[in-house]
Amino acid sequence: MTNPQTINPGPDAKQESTAALSVLYVCDFVPGYTAGGPVLLDRLLAEYPGELLTLVSGSQSFKRTFGHAPPKNKWRYVIFPVFSRRGRWGIGRLRASLDWLALPFVVALAWREAKRKRARVILSVAHGQFFLAAAVVSRLTGIPLILWVHDDWVNDLLLKRTIVLKYFAHDLYRFALRSAAHVYAISAPMAEWLRSGYSADSEIQMPAIAVGQGFPAPETTADELRRPFRIAFAGTSTATIETLRILANLIADGSLSQERRVELHLYIPAGYLEDLRAEGIVFHEWLPEAELRQALSAADLLFLPYSFMGNLDHVTSRSFPAKTADYLACGKPILLMAPASAAVVRYARENGFAAIIDQPDSAALRDTILRLIQDSADRARLARNARAVFLENHDIARQRESVYHRIAELSQTRSGSRRS
Repeated sequence: MTNPQTINPGPDAKQESTAALSVLYVCDFVPGYTAGGPVLLDRLLAEYPGELLTLVSGSQSFKRTFGHAPPKNKWRYVIFPVFSRRGRWGIGRLRASLDWLALPFVVALAWREAKRKRARVILSVAHGQFFLAAAVVSRLTGIPLILWVHDDWVNDLLLKRTIVLKYFAHDLYRFALRSAAHVYAISAPMAEWLRSGYSADSEIQMPAIAVGQGFPAPETTADELRRPFRIAFAGTSTATIETLRILANLIADGSLSQERRVELHLYIPAGYLEDLRAEGIVFHEWLPEAELRQALSAADLLFLPYSFMGNLDHVTSRSFPAKTADYLACGKPILLMAPASAAVVRYARENGFAAIIDQPDSAALRDTILRLIQDSADRARLARNARAVFLENHDIARQRESVYHRIAELSQTRSGSRRS
């Protein structure tokens, strides 16, 4: 492998030294990458002093996140080369294997940076493979590791047909979890699974976003009836496409537009889901966070689909869609279409912020939407509950304060509360 590339903070970064709180983040995906864990970490670490945070990460996610523009934040990036896993005739698998073989190099690189920056805490997300390097460095140095668990890593690995590693996946995962001084789980079912399967205690920390400018004032009934009823969806997850198609087909065949016209507004990257184009489906460009919230707040109903594919049950039952926080931040009623076993369905039922369809049933979806169009009181109830749940569990400022406190607490010890 070639030498890693180091990208230092700009000249306007703060220069005061607080080495006791120096943090090393070892990850497959840099904060801000389009996935739940990196997005949450980007928001959590947004106010962390640039001179105290060093990120050791692969070149693929860095390029996809920032392109040719330099990062806007002031963190220090140490970027090492990784291989694209695409390719025919087994080339993709070969490249993936080379990334696994690079783990000792990543361990050495992270160890060097930990010593160079006198890191007191290591952060990582249990995704890909480089979080294992973070666990090894934590073991070797005694620097406490904080680990975020957003996915069922073992089953994801087996789903990719990793022939050799499938025999060691559980042991590797157990090693990483037991190396951590503190674990954050994305949902209550995930925390339960970590406890029962790996004897690992964790703190639940769900997706979060800034409170912003507050919640939009509700329209009067007269104002609502002068325009189409707007259903909105925002996202890029390929696992939700087939469920989204069920709604798109209802819009296209006109079965929802009875006394009032119904439109589906899609906020997705350019060129994505082009085959869904039809009368009543409006495509919008992908927007930055603040603008996206403003756009979604103009909708009457936010559609939150999840996959019904049986081989992804381990994903839906424990993971938690990141866009839930963005939706709740809009203070609008949510229409959730997901398997009954999904963690987000359990959460929505407990907190009453969504109308739920737990089968891939087109008729049930149509009837639920038509009922919500007529029942403004129920929509208002769902909206009130969405606001309350957001402020209680998804405000990034509260989560950030808690995480920074945890970092400061663990920085006082070399070994943390590592599990035996």
